[in-house]
Amino acid sequence: MIGNINDKHFRGGAWKDDWVVSLIHLRGSMDEEFLKPQKPGIDMWSRVSSQLAEAHEDFDKNSESCRKKWQRIYKSFKDDKALLAAPGNGNEKYLTCKWFDLVEHYMHNHVDRNGNAFGMDDQLPLLPAPVGMVADPHFANAVGTESSDQYRPNAKRARKDQKVKESLSQMVETWRESLEVLRDSEVKRVEILQTLSNTMAGLLDVLRK
Repeated sequence: MIGNINDKHFRGGAWKDDWVVSLIHLRGSMDEEFLKPQKPGIDMWSRVSSQLAEAHEDFDKNSESCRKKWQRIYKSFKDDKALLAAPGNGNEKYLTCKWFDLVEHYMHNHVDRNGNAFGMDDQLPLLPAPVGMVADPHFANAVGTESSDQYRPNAKRARKDQKVKESLSQMVETWRESLEVLRDSEVKRVEILQTLSNTMAGLLDVLRK
């Protein structure tokens, strides 16, 4: 039995990656309802937290935690969007939104190239939910599925890719220097062999006389 997700007992602790992926998908699928005028006594974020609690047995966040988590993710995404639009190369390695690719999948029509949102700050287009999400009318018309494996932390991946490029560049430079040394050594070896050959030829000529 799932406890009352709004109790303070369910507020602390870090968010797990699969919780965040489900939060982004669920918030996107409920976008139309979030944009409608809210009826008194209806808390959309309570519905979000309840759905996440049903989808994940160990989920322990209340509605306010869900709302704040979404706002932080969305703000970080907009900041990164603006950073990518700024002049200069290599800005990807400074991205801070861990879920940039996933949010971009939903938000590409709601944030311009400079990171400015169109309309409300938490708008998202209606798109299908991931495999494994709890059965719910919001997901009944989904035409496809998304897996959390498709959306690895983008900032971390960018930093890793940069380190790989730097390592490969260093390896290439080391190999080039090694080849130069080997080539010089080979030239010297040939010169020594040629000198020995000439010396031996001279000795043979002396012995024949």
